[in-house]
Amino acid sequence: MKLKLPTINIAQIIWSIRYSYIIIFLMVIVVCFSLGMFIYNHLYLTITRARTIVILKQEVAPDTISLVKIEAVLEKINQKTAAESGVDWATIKDPFGSVASDPAGAPPLQID
Repeated sequence: MKLKLPTINIAQIIWSIRYSYIIIFLMVIVVCFSLGMFIYNHLYLTITRARTIVILKQEVAPDTISLVKIEAVLEKINQKTAAESGVDWATIKDPFGSVASDPAGAPPLQID
């Protein structure tokens, strides 16, 4: 006894007139969702960001900054951190004074 299974043709089901209203309804939902996301990203967020920028511009630094005073402070800091004069090497004691000045010119050691 052979068991006959019905063959299901998906293309025929999708394109049948009986299911066309479901396909059209799903397409309308997808288009409405896409349109809503486009309007949200390109209109609403742009307007919100523009309003935020205007508010922040009013809050940020209403006073002008004097660059002359800043440069004077930076100059004072540089004067404090820089050495007042160069190093006088003549007054510094040589830590290697006891080492031979020309070790390569010395005769080789004789090992017996």
